[in-house]
Amino acid sequence: MNYNFKKIYELSISNNINDLGDEWIFFDYREMIDKVGKCICNKKIKNIYRYINKYTGHCIEVGSVCVTNFSLQEKTKTKTKSNINLNFIKMLCYERTEYEQILDSIEYSNEIKQSIIKDYIDNINNNDYEQVKKAIEILKYLMSGTYKNAAIKSKLSTLNIIKNTYEQEFEKQEIKKQQEIKRQQDIKKRDEEYKIQHKIMKQQDIKKRDEEYKIQHKIMKQQRIKEDYDHVKADREREYEREQKQYIEGAESMNDPNKLDYYIDHIVDPEIKQKYVEKKLCLLKIGKQIFTNICIS
Repeated sequence: MNYNFKKIYELSISNNINDLGDEWIFFDYREMIDKVGKCICNKKIKNIYRYINKYTGHCIEVGSVCVTNFSLQEKTKTKTKSNINLNFIKMLCYERTEYEQILDSIEYSNEIKQSIIKDYIDNINNNDYEQVKKAIEILKYLMSGTYKNAAIKSKLSTLNIIKNTYEQEFEKQEIKKQQEIKRQQDIKKRDEEYKIQHKIMKQQDIKKRDEEYKIQHKIMKQQRIKEDYDHVKADREREYEREQKQYIEGAESMNDPNKLDYYIDHIVDPEIKQKYVEKKLCLLKIGKQIFTNICIS
C-alpha cells in the first residue's frame, strides 16, 4: 500500500521521515466507534492519535499504521483528558508565514486546532478552582489572538462567574476561619484567666487555712495551758488538803502544848486553828493545876 507522505511534509520542517518523530509531539489518543477521524494520509480512521508540531504549531490526526510509518512517538492507548497549558496554547497559535501558501494543509491543521480547543473547553472541570483560574488565563490568551469565537467568549464569561463565586466563598471561609481563630483565642484567654483566678483563689484558700490553723493552734495551745494549769492547781489543792488533814490529825492527837504550836502554825482554817489554840490553853491550864497539886502534896 502506498502512503501519501506529502501532506505531513507540508506541515513539518524536515523532509526526512526519520526526523518527523522529533518534531511532532503526541497530544492524546481517542478510540471512536465509527471512522470519524481523518489521517494525514487521507485515510478515514477510528483509532485517532493527535500530534502537534513543536516548530510550526500545526496539528494532525494519525492512524495507528501511520504512527509507525511516520516514525512518530506512540504513547499509551489510554483515553486521556486534554492536558493543555498556556505554553501549549501558544504553540497552537504559532503560525509560520512560509506555510501560508499551503492552503489545504493549513485548513486541515486549523480544523484540528479548533477540535483540540473545543475538547479542552468541554473538559474544563468547573469544580476545580485552580483549573478554572488556569483556563481563564488560557481563554484570555485565545481571545487576544486569532481564535475569537462565541463559544470561547461564553465559556470565559461563565468561568469568570465561577471564579468570582469561588473567591467569594473563599472570602467567607477566610472570615469564618478568622472568627474561629478569634473564638479559639478568646477561649484560650478565658482559660488562662480562669487558671490565674483559680491560682489566686487557691493561694487565698491556703492563706486562709493557714491563718485558721494558726488561730486554732493558738486556741488549742491556750486550752492545753489552761488544762495543765487546772491539773497543777487541782494537784496543789489535793496536796494542800492532804497536808491540812495531816496537821489537823497531828494537832488532834498531840497532848503536849509545846509541840502543839507546830501544828497550829500550819493550820490555815481560822476556826480549826482557834479550836486547837483553845486546846493548848486547856492543856496548859491542866498542866499547871497538876503541877500545883504536886507541890502542895
